[in-house]
Amino acid sequence: MDVQSFKEGEIVQLTFTKKTWRIQKVSLDSFLYHYLGILERVVDGDTLVAQIDLGFGLTARQKIRLFGINAPELNAPGGKESFESLKKKLKPGTNLLIRTHTQDKYGRYLGDILYLSKKSSYETLREKGIHLNEELLLEY
Repeated sequence: MDVQSFKEGEIVQLTFTKKTWRIQKVSLDSFLYHYLGILERVVDGDTLVAQIDLGFGLTARQKIRLFGINAPELNAPGGKESFESLKKKLKPGTNLLIRTHTQDKYGRYLGDILYLSKKSSYETLREKGIHLNEELLLEY
């Protein structure tokens, strides 16, 4: 498909196949705001820092606040426990599938996180990933 055939604002997906890029129109917006990432560190019970793959070899270091989760601050009662609990689930280097929503007043993206303990592809994370936000809601 020729790049000139796309209209401004259309959503496309780029795929690298055998030394060349393939571009195709995507009709679903479900691909919007989904990123593969690697956990750098857990900040507290509801925030983490990840290296996000933006495509074309570009990455961004981003703070992600877990959407719908409101863990106590580190210095508040229960804060240290929620922080340690999240650190047990997510080790540095864990592959993540991140769906961002909006930014909060501190500039952090609110996001849903899917993860698996082993290195996983986008498709595997989508199909078999553990939904961290839901898991934490059930614990609280």
